Amino acid sequence: MAALYTGKGDGGFTDTITQRGISKADPLICLIGTIDEAAAALGLAKASLPRGGEIAADINRLLQLLSLLMGELAAANAQLLSELERKTDGYKTEFDGFSVPGENLPSAHLNMARCIVRRAERIAAELLPQNRISPDAAAVLNRLSDLIYAMSRCAEKI
Repeated sequence: MAALYTGKGDGGFTDTITQRGISKADPLICLIGTIDEAAAALGLAKASLPRGGEIAADINRLLQLLSLLMGELAAANAQLLSELERKTDGYKTEFDGFSVPGENLPSAHLNMARCIVRRAERIAAELLPQNRISPDAAAVLNRLSDLIYAMSRCAEKI
């Protein structure tokens, strides 16, 4: 059985699929780590929801999406954007002002995940003009925060 640790990152550098020896302080690695945080927050939200519901199923899909996005930020595409927009529209939530987080545990966890995705968006905005991520990857993060907002508003009613 292979060990969980390699020691390769002890010097402050890591690898991605396309780059070797990249600093762990590099904004790209910060973006990947922030997306990982968002996935953990979504997992927390899922654990607080009743099993078998629409929101929990959608969170499962988002967790798969985030895993792919972390693996290769260029994997985002127009089809994925359309899927996120369809899901957001499906929640039939209109923006009627900002909600106050904490209506219940699931909505609070979803709001935390949304905030983490928004942080990822800010990091992506720094990388986009440098052509280090695709425009679709930045757009996916923007649509993802919209979808999570819609999910949090629906979760308030659970």
